[in-house]
Amino acid sequence: MTPAPPRTVPARWDGRRATVLDEKGAGRLWNRHAIGERGARGSLHLLPVEAAHALLHGWIEVHGDKGPVGLADLLTGNGAGTETQFLAYRDLRDRGLVVRQDGNHWAVWDRAKAPPEPPAYRVVAAAERDPVPVSELASWSAAGTVAAIVDDDADVTYYRLGSATPEGKCLPPEGRARARRLADRVLVEAHDLWSERVRPAGTRPVFLSLVEAEALAAFGRLDLPRGPAAPEALVRVAADLWRRGVIPRSGYRFGTHLRGYRDDPGAAHAEYLIHVASPGDRLPWTDISRGVRLAHGVRKRFLVAENAPQLRYHEVAWFRP
Repeated sequence: MTPAPPRTVPARWDGRRATVLDEKGAGRLWNRHAIGERGARGSLHLLPVEAAHALLHGWIEVHGDKGPVGLADLLTGNGAGTETQFLAYRDLRDRGLVVRQDGNHWAVWDRAKAPPEPPAYRVVAAAERDPVPVSELASWSAAGTVAAIVDDDADVTYYRLGSATPEGKCLPPEGRARARRLADRVLVEAHDLWSERVRPAGTRPVFLSLVEAEALAAFGRLDLPRGPAAPEALVRVAADLWRRGVIPRSGYRFGTHLRGYRDDPGAAHAEYLIHVASPGDRLPWTDISRGVRLAHGVRKRFLVAENAPQLRYHEVAWFRP
């Protein structure tokens, strides 16, 4: 015999949340579906996205002052981006995860886990067309937040953010060389004392980008006359990578500002793809998606170098909830 479907529970909509007053129905929703927040006298309060999820699954029927309340009613009038929040919430719940609101984030528990255990991670939801301020990306990175990006097809892609510390085995080159500035790059005609990690021994002449040349000049490895200057932020990041033992090179072939080698570029592949941005910049998610996808495909790590007073690196990587 086919078991009877669970009884739909009535809920009352006040324009901000749906409330289940029936104590037994509220308890069933709480215990079976881990949804909502318990209220007075056994009631259950549901946020708009929770109510929308429960409505779609047939767990509740919602009524307001003017009669039945539908999905569109629950997702409008509750602030911009409610539908984005709902699509991310629905995707997480459909994966079998317990999800609870935690400030501006969603707290998420691994499968078979639930409160009062601590959440496994926190998720922030955004639409693909909403660029993210680098300062906000930095705060998510510091907290190890997962970003759920809802695209125009209503599909959700997840990225794990975290702080990164690029490190390598390469020191700035030994010796000192003289250079001449050309129109948009630098020419070095002799560099016998340089490490082969900068360019293979015997390679003459050597053409350096303004970024690489100015970063080497900052270490006193290059006598560089005045002339056209490279973007200050890129030079600062390139010089910092040298200090960390990472050799910086142009990231053009990968669509980023820089690529970084932890070891001899002649014997190893680049480890990092680096996009340089300032705290006030706003990064399109399409740019981040392209960088992460390419980095994943070529076995590299995608970093955003935040050109703040204290230079910081943030790693963005695919994540599967």
